[in-house]
Amino acid sequence: AIFAALPHGDPRLRLLVELAAELRAGQAVRARRSDLHLGEAGGFGLGRFVVHGAGRKHGEIVDLHPELRALVDEVLSTGYLAEAEAAFRRGEISDYYLFPAGKLRNGTVPLECAIKQPLSYMAIRSMFVAVERIAGVEHQQGRSFYGLRRQATDLAPEFAQDARVLN
Repeated sequence: AIFAALPHGDPRLRLLVELAAELRAGQAVRARRSDLHLGEAGGFGLGRFVVHGAGRKHGEIVDLHPELRALVDEVLSTGYLAEAEAAFRRGEISDYYLFPAGKLRNGTVPLECAIKQPLSYMAIRSMFVAVERIAGVEHQQGRSFYGLRRQATDLAPEFAQDARVLN
């Protein structure tokens, strides 16, 4: 229900969950455009998303599958990052946050917000609670991203047996 409600919530949360539901949100939310490689890379040849490690928390690399690449392309071309991506491609800015803090204006993140700072943990949590409300799911303390990670870990063996896939 939560995944089905994502398109109706904040688009930054949707992209964050789709790219990094099984990862640490605190690390993934700090990602920049330079961490998104859209060339022929990864297991599907459609690109990769790199989440950098911090301290003892290791980073991860997410290979973009066709549905995820379509979402990324949509967000960059007509979605909330369209203004920042256009400035990036024109060479006006060297990088920007994929999950920037600040209010959306007409569904887009203003350029000044895209380069300033990423979403805070509190912002992500309130976006998650809003999606729970949209989904009609009762809020449970501590579910948020950690709960999604735990659920993914518990359900993964039902969908794949290969240890590399499970990892």
